[in-house]
Amino acid sequence: MSHFSEQWRIKPEREALIDPAADFVGETKLLKKPSLKDLYDKGVKVRRSSWCRGAADIENYANKMEDITGKKEYRAYHYFDSKYKMWCTEYYELTYP
Repeated sequence: MSHFSEQWRIKPEREALIDPAADFVGETKLLKKPSLKDLYDKGVKVRRSSWCRGAADIENYANKMEDITGKKEYRAYHYFDSKYKMWCTEYYELTYP
C-alpha cells in the first residue's frame, strides 16, 4: 500500500483514485462500502473510528484487531467521496449487543 501522496504522484494510480468506477488503485483492491442498515436494525452500534484520503490496503484489516470480549468487530471499506472527488478509506468499530 502506498501512502496517498505516493498514489497521487503515480499517474495510473491518480487516475484510478478519481475514477468512481475503478476496482483497483495500483495493486490495492477497492473493498466498496456496503449498506450498514442491516447492522443498525440488529442493534449493532457502528462507530467510524477513522478515515483517510486514498485507497489504503485494508484486505486484512479485521485480522489485525482483536477483541477478547467477542462483542466488537473492526472493519474497513473504501468509498468514493463526493467532496474530495476521489476514493477514500473508512475504518469502523462495530459493537454487538
